Amino acid sequence: MIERIVRRWLLAAAMVGTAAAACAAPQRIVDWRAEANADKPTGWNVERYGNVREASLRMNRDSGNAVAQARFASGDDNRPTASLRFAVPFQALHVYRVTLELSAPENVEADVLVRRGPAPYDPMTVRSVSLGNGWQSVTLEATWPVNAPTGDVRVQLRQREGSVAVRRLVVDDQGPAPLGTLPVAAFTPTLIGIHVNKLGQHNTWPAAGQSLVRLWDTYTTWSALAPTLEDFDAFRSQGWKRMDMYVEYVRRNQPDATILYTLGMPPAWASASPDAQCPYGKGTCGAPASIDQWRHYVRTVAERYKGRIRHWELWNEADYRMFFLPTMPMVDLAKAASEELKAVDPQNKLLSPGYTNATGLNALHAFLQSGGGRYVDIIGFHWYFDGHPERLAAPIQNVRRLLKDNGIGDKPIWNTEGAPLCQKRERGECQMDGLSASEQDAVTARAILTMWLNGVEAFAYYTVEGAGGRTVALLSDDFKSSSQAAAQLKRFSGWMVGARAVSLKAWGTTGHAVELERGGERFMVAWAEAPDERMPAALVGSFAKQEILGEDAASVARGADLGIGRVPVRFFNAR
Repeated sequence: MIERIVRRWLLAAAMVGTAAAACAAPQRIVDWRAEANADKPTGWNVERYGNVREASLRMNRDSGNAVAQARFASGDDNRPTASLRFAVPFQALHVYRVTLELSAPENVEADVLVRRGPAPYDPMTVRSVSLGNGWQSVTLEATWPVNAPTGDVRVQLRQREGSVAVRRLVVDDQGPAPLGTLPVAAFTPTLIGIHVNKLGQHNTWPAAGQSLVRLWDTYTTWSALAPTLEDFDAFRSQGWKRMDMYVEYVRRNQPDATILYTLGMPPAWASASPDAQCPYGKGTCGAPASIDQWRHYVRTVAERYKGRIRHWELWNEADYRMFFLPTMPMVDLAKAASEELKAVDPQNKLLSPGYTNATGLNALHAFLQSGGGRYVDIIGFHWYFDGHPERLAAPIQNVRRLLKDNGIGDKPIWNTEGAPLCQKRERGECQMDGLSASEQDAVTARAILTMWLNGVEAFAYYTVEGAGGRTVALLSDDFKSSSQAAAQLKRFSGWMVGARAVSLKAWGTTGHAVELERGGERFMVAWAEAPDERMPAALVGSFAKQEILGEDAASVARGADLGIGRVPVRFFNAR
């Protein structure tokens, strides 16, 4: 009895910091109101970023109240070229709630953004609003990422000319962002996925526990399948042979594995920009020249692989002009692809373009505003990570909020391309430096845990061959066997697939513990972001065994705090 009381007290003490953080009152860091006697509103400024005919900011009055009013007129026929901005001292990995009161003397369409200050100028959240004479309160929430040194709240018109007025801005710091939020779906097999880019140089199926294979950088794009229309229709190109080889390779090694094929990248003869210089060949980054040719391509591929491929990604990284020149709206491609895929097989699932973390949220917002959410079943993103994979929580949470704001918060999110990335060759640095070999191998497991706890349901590792040395390889240098990193993933897959999260707790300074249930049995996975945290013994509860990822199981030492580091540990009871 005394031991149980002591353990309960220790557990409560360990959770004090977490509970205090969760219950802490928001801290107001900005509370701006229009100054009645000022000639120019403090804090706000007008930013020009294009051909501007007019961009002014002044104090005005509305029904006796002071307001800050900005007027814009673009010299560009296609887009607005200035915005109203207010710099805010955001703190990394904190959640913010932003509220503005806005109006317009004449009806206008505008975007309200919480945005990074320097390039790539990406928003953490964005809301499109229709403004008129009446005051409208607009509230946004965002998690601030770790790699954005400055930021601002911004209002920009969606049209070439007009005015917008603001009379109040409030920014509340809600406190540190959680690692994740429960409930989430059971851990799916598709959370362990891969890219295989050098099939032919090898025929090795990695022993990494994978149940998803994405076909990208496999010489199977539209341009590879169709050097001419005649070759495409007759299935006689090298691209067709290579794609058949990939599909057979997956089905031979794991018949129930999910294959994800990335559509797009037209040959020059089918491209709206046939002379464009693109990374994958001339014209391949262009939109299709004809929606009918696009339909023909999608329908032909879907019919050939009916029942074998049921997941289709609309385009690769369409937010980058190096991959997509938007001469045709992406929503038109989504509508046509969805109709063709569902006509061939109602079980087919269409993913949105696989957007990037750099500029993808803004591109996804534009896609959803144009109605794209009606035509896709799954939202695709590309999230790479480094030796601190828990930082993935911020961008994923921001995407999830955007989906909820657009009424499609229930759609699954897939990370269709990512890995622990080392930019040493390009930048002379590597975010994996300082980690031991076992810690490097465990980074992907920590990333997958973070993704899952934020609602991501699939992940495709890029690549098993190591992406030219920029990512940790899942195969040996000669491609004949699996690496230790692959063995770690396979062990991790055995821990996790089919499990449901029961609770998520923070402990120590950087520690995390997820209690899980599968088949009536409970277990727990714990890890820390620092190399040696002390986890309170009370958190272990009645679990008798512990297993460090990649090592053999051992009995839990009772009564003392446990040293837990960057390699996840499973606690369980032996059968």
